[in-house]
Amino acid sequence: MRWISPLILMMILLAPVSAVEMLDFSVNVAKAYPDEERTERLSIIVMALSQALNKTPSLSAEDVWRKVEKLISWQNDDGGWGYFYGSISSVPDTGYALIGLKYAYEAFKNEPEKREEIRVAILNGIRYLERAFSGNGWGYLPGMIPDYRSTLLASAALTLLGEDLDLVRRAYPIIKEKLPSDPYLLHLWITVAYNMEGKIPEESLKHFGNQEGAMALEAYTLLSLKGLDFQTALLLAELEEYRHNWTDKYYPLYSTMAFSLVSENVVGPSEDKLKKVCTILEASQNDDGGWGVYVGSPSSASVTYFVLDSLRICNPMSEAVKRGLEYMRGIYKRDMEEIKFDKYLRQSYLFALLSLLEYRNLTYSEREEAKSLILSSFWGDKFGKQPLITALAIKALTMLGVPKTDKVIEENLDWLMEMKENGGWGFIFETDLSSWYFAPMYPETTVILYLIKDLVRPNDVQDVVEYVKDNPPRQAWELLSAYLTLKEMGINQSIEVEIQEPGKSPLYDSFLVKYYTVNPEVPRVNIYTVISKFRNSSVKIISTDPGLSTIVAKGLENVLSANTSIRLTELIRIPESGDYILIYPVGRVDVSRYNSDVKIYIRAGHLTLNGVPLSGDGTLIIIPGRNRDGELLFVLYRGEGYKDIANLIFNSPILKYLHGKAVIASWVDTNKDGKVQVEELSVKFL
Repeated sequence: MRWISPLILMMILLAPVSAVEMLDFSVNVAKAYPDEERTERLSIIVMALSQALNKTPSLSAEDVWRKVEKLISWQNDDGGWGYFYGSISSVPDTGYALIGLKYAYEAFKNEPEKREEIRVAILNGIRYLERAFSGNGWGYLPGMIPDYRSTLLASAALTLLGEDLDLVRRAYPIIKEKLPSDPYLLHLWITVAYNMEGKIPEESLKHFGNQEGAMALEAYTLLSLKGLDFQTALLLAELEEYRHNWTDKYYPLYSTMAFSLVSENVVGPSEDKLKKVCTILEASQNDDGGWGVYVGSPSSASVTYFVLDSLRICNPMSEAVKRGLEYMRGIYKRDMEEIKFDKYLRQSYLFALLSLLEYRNLTYSEREEAKSLILSSFWGDKFGKQPLITALAIKALTMLGVPKTDKVIEENLDWLMEMKENGGWGFIFETDLSSWYFAPMYPETTVILYLIKDLVRPNDVQDVVEYVKDNPPRQAWELLSAYLTLKEMGINQSIEVEIQEPGKSPLYDSFLVKYYTVNPEVPRVNIYTVISKFRNSSVKIISTDPGLSTIVAKGLENVLSANTSIRLTELIRIPESGDYILIYPVGRVDVSRYNSDVKIYIRAGHLTLNGVPLSGDGTLIIIPGRNRDGELLFVLYRGEGYKDIANLIFNSPILKYLHGKAVIASWVDTNKDGKVQVEELSVKFL
């Protein structure tokens, strides 16, 4: 008999608790178990590892598939499996194999070819059991008198697969009145009984015993049939204490099964989209230090302005910024001399000036010189006074310290309002022979609105807003610009943004940086992922409720060994980075932005979370979320008794095993004593 390497086992057993989660720990041990060429052992390994797939980084699909493929290869031509590879098919071993493949089929749902291979093996195995049925049960081999163990394993396999339940009902009397002594078989017996009778035979749970393997199977059985509750959480917590003292090498397999059911699919941190676009922006800089509309196109002062404005978010001290400002200073000096000569104020000069002002890259004398130059120049070109140049000049003057109430600012803002046509601005073309005004036009309208939005009243540009909303631009960068401008103005909008892959247009990428800043595009996340991240780490709590915050902090410190700090404040803005717990009344926080799977609505006067009513005398809701590079946990409350509910959850072992999209804990004061008791608490995992 081959056993697991003592050295490997000792290395795993002696791993520091803080460095490995229970599922990771169990999986690492389970992966190394030898199957000893026995179908029973290999099938249980397949069952355990299949349920753990995608729920721990310690297990790869290849690890699981090797075991599954091996189990399929042991199938005989008659569809059954034998005691060991190559032996004659038997009913109990076929039952073991089908149970294992049932979970493998579910694990490989996203791999059609592998799933089809598993499906065919399962169908052939079911046909073997159908042929082996002896009228009222199953014997060890087809044609034999039915016996307890063979009937139990065949019944369990068909029950779990949802096949031939009529045969199971006919065979049920053989196993109904007797409980098996083996914990794994007891789990199967309870599963069959539950499906035949519609309830868990509570007395049967007492027969699992106190060994750690039996406790793992009891927890697994309860989790499979009832879900997580306080009783099961206590079992899991006690089971963790045995990680250094396994008395049987099979027990980590059962532990893997149990902890797989409280571990959600691994949701890794999202790709840092903002960092990616920032890196691409810097790399797309031209040799002269500027940026063009498209990668490799000639540099433009206007494009470089928008890129530099976004790089202030990325890294204002980067080498790319330094070179970009040098490029803009060159434009600034060149255009300044030309403006002094012909008195026409130029767009390129103003864009360069704005960048230098935003980066505080001008001396006092240079600022005064720029102010004087703008005020003494014509705000247009040889074709006439231009709306875009006027908007740029107004923006520059305000940044140079000219008050918004200054006559020059007010008169030119009034002129811009007068030049609106059908809700937008455009380009003026005037000669001695003719005069045209091409408006409204993109991008003039969106850029002008962006430049003056803080200088005008909302009513003054309402027609512009309607034009932008009703006539969304076609170019991707203009669409992002319009979306961001309206969002900054606090205007509800119907503009739908479809994100494109960055790297083609620095102009588009510059607006994409800002988009990711205000919309982190948070991926789906689950509570178990967040709780696991909080273990042995530092977490900040933000709330207005000191009592509830203290309860949550104490639980995190005692149960998860987390370091916590509390800041009591009204929530102004959810932090975009770092790990936080946000504790506020229901309705105070829009969680959907940070977890797209969760929606809280008021329907017919009642609050619902994903359609589940938030009822009861008191409710505590726990919702996971993710910002750009950190984990969030929203703890929302309403009604009475929410602090006692929080104490029961956050200061008990159940905290470690919370999972799902959200947890809703509702309290109904059934005995009318005003106190929250466990039996009055309903906990739902979504």
